[in-house]
Amino acid sequence: MGSRESACVITQVRSTGKARSPFRYPGGKSRMLRTLRPKLDRLVAGKRVFCDVFVGGGSVLLDVAARYPDTKLVANDADYGIACFWRIVASDQYPELCNLLRDAEVNVEAFKRMKVRDLGNLSAVEAAYTRLYLNRTSYNGLGRLPQGGKTQANPKYSILSHWNLDDLITRIENCHRLLAGRLEVTNLHFRDFLRAHRYEPCYLDPPYTVAGLGLYSISMSHQEHEDLANLLLDRADWLLSIDDAPQVRKWYRGAAIRKIPVQYSIVGRKTRCKRTHELLIADRVHGQAKNATIHIPRSRAASQGRARRTPHLHMRPSTQRGPRCASGESLRQLTRRFAPNAGQRGCWAEGQLSIPS
Repeated sequence: MGSRESACVITQVRSTGKARSPFRYPGGKSRMLRTLRPKLDRLVAGKRVFCDVFVGGGSVLLDVAARYPDTKLVANDADYGIACFWRIVASDQYPELCNLLRDAEVNVEAFKRMKVRDLGNLSAVEAAYTRLYLNRTSYNGLGRLPQGGKTQANPKYSILSHWNLDDLITRIENCHRLLAGRLEVTNLHFRDFLRAHRYEPCYLDPPYTVAGLGLYSISMSHQEHEDLANLLLDRADWLLSIDDAPQVRKWYRGAAIRKIPVQYSIVGRKTRCKRTHELLIADRVHGQAKNATIHIPRSRAASQGRARRTPHLHMRPSTQRGPRCASGESLRQLTRRFAPNAGQRGCWAEGQLSIPS
């Protein structure tokens, strides 16, 4: 399939049915799709390309693919096995992956052998198969401990609990019909990917900042998370979902932040769920939605409880681009942001933008 850095563009006839991800992950977005769809619609509608920077299990990618059949898709993941999986599923090699699943030996000894495989020395099909095998046979899909433990004492909760072969193959075939001919897959660091797709809409679901080390084969350091925030705040057309933490709110101050409830199943049992919340963060333009909080620097008077309705926007002249404020936004951008109907709801006066209530 070529080097990891190369992108594989598949050209086949496409179909527009729905598909479910074969993967199971803590923090997977299948349960959040109803909440995410309005935001995704603002991001994707009218665009020719949609990018999923941390594709993982691919629930968001598949949902966008089903609802926007004419949009080109670009999926990226730093995990080589994940990238290989989506690359193979969208190509004409997916039957090879299905055959490996049919011939798989599913027990604790086979799990141990699969766990020590070096994916970098495997073919793309073998790497995809290994990643999916470990995901479906391990505790919470993490690929570290076999489902049901080493002793397999409980037959109702064994390594075979999530290994439904017919269902897995059906999911792969449905994914192929949905993605073939329109998916490009890369295996890049997020910095390289975002620079290569500077002007294309991106959805990002990076590893959690607090529990990331225990949930992902490839996690991110706090410095990497901060670097990601700096890259995103310098561009438009993006939507990010992440765990709620004080440092996250600090990194993304100036963006539109919304807290949304989520529900995760515990140890793979649908009857036992954990309720929590995540942050949905967007650039200012796509964050102008109901219940979104736009973080604007406030004066000392405002911080002491007195509302400030006319924030000062310190302007600096520019002979080529027109006057711009300290954040780099032009008068037109600020007018769109604070007063979409400028003639009725807002006006410029002496370097201020008045926003009537």
